[in-house]
Amino acid sequence: MLRRVSVIVSVPLLTSVVNAGDVMKRTRRPAIPADIVARIRDSKKIRQDDLEICADTLREVNKIPGVAGANIVAIEDCDGAVEVISLSGIRAGQSDPDKA
Repeated sequence: MLRRVSVIVSVPLLTSVVNAGDVMKRTRRPAIPADIVARIRDSKKIRQDDLEICADTLREVNKIPGVAGANIVAIEDCDGAVEVISLSGIRAGQSDPDKA
């Protein structure tokens, strides 16, 4: 029998490499790829790059069947969550931001 499951993913808005390390220590089985940590570490405009990384992640997660939504974890930059949603092009009930 086929079962359908809807999941909510958590996507952290990382403010620094230190913040990424904290998320990895405090979260059970976090998945922050090394290339993302390197991109943040090497960034000259960390906030903008972080917003773009998070928006890119939301767009990719949006393509995965069974994902019903995302929790943007923005502890140090709550306004950033709103910006990420806008940058991603994803709105409630919209499955493909490219068709907006």
